[in-house]
Amino acid sequence: MTQTNIVEEVFAKSPKQYQGYTYKYTDLESGCKYIGVHKGCVTDSYKHSSRNVEFNKIFQDPTSRLKYEVLSYGPYREMLNVEHKLLKSVNAKDNPEYFNKTNGVQQYMTPDLESCNSMVEMIQSEKFPITREDKNEHVDMERLQVRYQDDDKLQKLITQKLDDAGGSVNKCNPIVIFEGRGKNGEDIRIDGNHTFYGALASKHTVEIKIMRISYQEGLHLTDLEMKTIADLLNARPDVVKKPCNVEDGIKHVMSWVCNGAELRDAELTKALKMMGFTNSETNRILDGSEQKLKEENMKQQDGSTFKNYKSGKYLQEMVQKTQRLMAQDNTISLYMSSAKFSLERIVDSLYANRDENIKKCYVVMHHPSVTQEKKWKENIQPQWMKQLRFTMSQYEFHFIEMDMWDTPDQD
Repeated sequence: MTQTNIVEEVFAKSPKQYQGYTYKYTDLESGCKYIGVHKGCVTDSYKHSSRNVEFNKIFQDPTSRLKYEVLSYGPYREMLNVEHKLLKSVNAKDNPEYFNKTNGVQQYMTPDLESCNSMVEMIQSEKFPITREDKNEHVDMERLQVRYQDDDKLQKLITQKLDDAGGSVNKCNPIVIFEGRGKNGEDIRIDGNHTFYGALASKHTVEIKIMRISYQEGLHLTDLEMKTIADLLNARPDVVKKPCNVEDGIKHVMSWVCNGAELRDAELTKALKMMGFTNSETNRILDGSEQKLKEENMKQQDGSTFKNYKSGKYLQEMVQKTQRLMAQDNTISLYMSSAKFSLERIVDSLYANRDENIKKCYVVMHHPSVTQEKKWKENIQPQWMKQLRFTMSQYEFHFIEMDMWDTPDQD
């Protein structure tokens, strides 16, 4: 049945696939709102799940005037988080302008990116006091390690520049310290590790520039938000410090996932973009994170390790399999990566054996990642099989996939 009292509808742009969506109803007479989430499609018969008596009376009243909005789409757990964030931002459970009597339930921790960005802006505009302190007093200070690994070349360059300047740190950004936020209540250094270690190795530098953020000023931040701030302080482009690279991005993604976030959470993607990563790099980071997670899970389950067919025993295993297939009558075989499928190589091989009455062609495939395996199975292989059968129907084509995982023998 058509809901005739909905006089206005606004739909956010929909992706091709999604598990659920968040929505909002607004009573245009009173201005009161109801925010909800639904697991399903916007075209199904779902209306809302509110148990608020007042809202249900308005919804059932054919003379009422309602505005309906679909706000966002995505994985269901992510949509529950979006709902919670929206309701919490207005304290809907105690807000007379909302029919919701709850602020929803947070499914997993995500950083408040607005709060993180605000802190970054205050740090970069030097809203906190900056002092000069003896570098040796900071040797044992806890540090927040957000980079994939330290850059020894950058540290050496900083040391050389400091020595050339007679030890002066005037051109260095201050090292950022959160007071009382270490594991045992001690201070913690969240930015400037390369500068610090470069200064520590300098034979002329005695004092370093320190920006201290008091315990009270940083109390509202979660540990994950502090890590996010540290990464945003190194967002690209950055003319002073080494910007985050793909490996750093993977480490940042893993910190979100360890807090229960979905791997491809929209807020996580937004954070990577804020760090200066391109769309291509963001995809590489998420794909790399998926690979790392799969490898860790397989290792925990049964000790399996990922097979890298680029060299060593696994390459030999693939070569031998290709040779065994080649030994069949009227057959050619070759191997390649599913990420670098080459029709040209297949055609060259068929042409080179044109006098052998070839009837079958085996293509032995190996997958460089779990993400590439999905792409191959879902899109690439079916498409190529259709084209090969249409354009070269005189041959019988077979794709043979190598095992991705090496499982140790079980006693």
